[in-house]
Formats: sequence, structure tokens, C-alpha cells
Amino acid sequence: MRSRFFFALCVVASFPYASSSPILSRHHAHAHSDPSCELITWPYSKEILSQVSAKNIEATIRKLVSFGTRHTLSNQRDPNHGIGAARDWLTAQYREAAEASEGRMTVEWNSFIKQPGDNEYILFPENITSIVATLKGSEDPDRVISDPPDYTVDSPSASDECIWCRRLPRTCSHFARYKPKSTIEFTAFAGEEQDVLGGRELALRHIRTTGSISTGEYGTKNPYSVRLFCQGVPLTENATTTQTRLSIGGKNDSSPFTEMTAGYNAVRFVLPNEDYTQRHQDARVVSEKQYGDVVQFLDFGYNARVGKVNAAALWNLTNAPSEPRNVGINATASDSNTRFKRDAPPGLPTESYEIVYRATNAPLWTNAISVGNVNLANITLGRDNVIFGIHSVGKGGYKNPAVLPFPFGCSRNC
Repeated sequence: MRSRFFFALCVVASFPYASSSPILSRHHAHAHSDPSCELITWPYSKEILSQVSAKNIEATIRKLVSFGTRHTLSNQRDPNHGIGAARDWLTAQYREAAEASEGRMTVEWNSFIKQPGDNEYILFPENITSIVATLKGSEDPDRVISDPPDYTVDSPSASDECIWCRRLPRTCSHFARYKPKSTIEFTAFAGEEQDVLGGRELALRHIRTTGSISTGEYGTKNPYSVRLFCQGVPLTENATTTQTRLSIGGKNDSSPFTEMTAGYNAVRFVLPNEDYTQRHQDARVVSEKQYGDVVQFLDFGYNARVGKVNAAALWNLTNAPSEPRNVGINATASDSNTRFKRDAPPGLPTESYEIVYRATNAPLWTNAISVGNVNLANITLGRDNVIFGIHSVGKGGYKNPAVLPFPFGCSRNC
């Protein structure tokens, strides 16, 4: 299993914090406050989340299981069994979802032939086809959401590969009705067990893509928790930036989840307890113990709750502004105030900015200060005692993930 950075559920994809304090002027320091963390209701979020149904999820998972396997090397021409039949059925589901988009959603296959030789899992030339449904946003920065529908030789793959494949078509339909601001690609990848071939191919095609959300495997029950794995160090980071980031506390304790992201951001939700007798196994019974990824092990209520977390995270990200650029924190001031600077991001308009912070030993942002739509902001909070981040805040309260400010030098009254 790949090593990934771990976060608790409540940090999921930049859920917003309570805002406080009036707008700051350029040169006036403002006393910080300690608001409690509370969830803001985004426009249309309740409507979208209310349509995530355990009953519908169960029905579609059972349909996907009925294809027997979705292994990449299985039969692609059999209409009832294997990855070809599952791919055709999922494609039809996408196209049905696209009917709600008024022409803004298109469905296509991203196909290529993988040759043997440079991959131990591919034994003969094999067609790798991922399904891509593109929903054009009203104001067009890209977002990508993905999951791989593929698995072992003859495994039903009830949880490992069915979970997000089930949610994708219905999520397409929900989002299409409410017209998200940014473009989203809902993707069902092939080739996951053969070195994430579909994901790698799509990553090469999306140099401008800004984010990816996927859902991982399910096993032992923990009905109200989900892990969030997110990117650590960007692949494109140079040595100078690395040293600066490490010197100011911007690091984590595990390898970054960036192997297939071509330098852009990615997060992944995963069950807290994975049971390896129920995944990466052919379905079989040994000494009266059931092995394999079969329907009997699924908790459809839990699955629906995780679906709502995914939908909420994506809905926020697709409507939020981009991250502020050139975010800085003054490292040379001789008083106890902390000064920040930033440049406006491209794309969706930003209505204000928010400074969030936490104790150096805390895993989550615990406090937030709204500073308005300003380029420079001063607060009366010592920069040595906490870790800071800065959000862009758009219309409706949508926020991008917080950006770590890097030190800059300026005069006392910068």
C-alpha cells in the first residue's frame, strides 16, 4: 500500500470556518479573535447531498458485481461479463446523466493500446479505455474527479472498484442541474491494478488540471469516519522552495500521494480500516472463511455518507476561487504583529480573503480571521506561535484549500 498523508474527516476539502473581524486597512493591525469552527451552508449543497441514496448505491453496485469482473485483461467483447460489458453499461449511465446538462456535458472514451514489455502486468497488446464525462462550468478552471473500475482475475469487486463508479453517474446528474462554475471531468479509470495506466494517461493529458478527488477501498466497519489522503510535496518543487517550506513547518511525515498527478493537486478518501482478506483477492471460501470483494461485506449506509463527503468536497472546490498567488508572511518585522501579502488569483472572482491558523502541534485549522479583499493585512498575533494559511473566498462562501505563506522581508510599516 502506498504511504499517504493522513487527515481526519472534519478537514475534508477545505470546509469553511466561521469568519470574524472587520476588514483590515493596509497599515492598521487588527486584534485576532478565536471563533469556533462551523460549517457554512453553500448554495444548492443541501439539494445535492439529499439525492445521495444508500438504496440507489446498492442497486448499482449489485449491477456492477453482476459483470463478474472488471479486470483490465478480461473480455472486452462479451456483452454480459467482464470489463467491456461493465464499461458499456457505465457509459450508458453517464449519457443518461448528461441529459440533465442542457448540452454542457459530453461523454467520451479515452483509449490507447498498452504494449507489453515495460509493464510486468501487461502480457499482450491491450486496449485501455477510461470513461470521461466532461461537464463544462460557467467559468472554466478545470477540476478532475476520478476512480478506477478494475480489479483481480475473477472478483466481483463490490467495494474496491464499485463504490465511486456507482456515485459518478448520479453525481454528474446532480451537478449538471445546478451548473457548477468550473469544469469537472468525472472519470472511471481502467488499468488501476496494472500500474494505474488509465490515470497516468489522463494525467499526461491534463497539464492545466487543478485538482483530483477519488475514493479508495472499504473493509472493516468504522461507520462514521473516513480518512483523507492528500498531496504532500509537489513534484515540481525545486530545492530552494523545499528548504524554505521545511524551515517554516510546511511538511508532513509520509510520502506524498503524487505518483499519478503530474504535479497537480489530488486528494483521496479511504476507509479507516482496510481488510485485505476482502480486497486484492479472488472470491473463494477457505476453512469456512469468505475471501474476496463481495457484496455481503458492504455497509450501504456508510457508503452513502462517504458519497456525501465526496460530493460536498467537489461542490466546494468547483465553485471556489483559485488559490491566492505569491502569498507571503513578513519575517523581518521587529514587533509582535504579523503581516501578510498576496496577489489575486486568476479565474473565478475573489470576494475576500481569510487567514486561518492553528497551534504548531494541531492537525486542523482551528481559527479564522476574515480580512476582506485586501492585498496587505496585519494581525496582532505572533508568527512564531502558530502555523498560518490563507484562503480565497468566493461568492456564496466557497473557499479554496488554504495556502501556506512564505516569508518575505519589508520595512516596519509594510
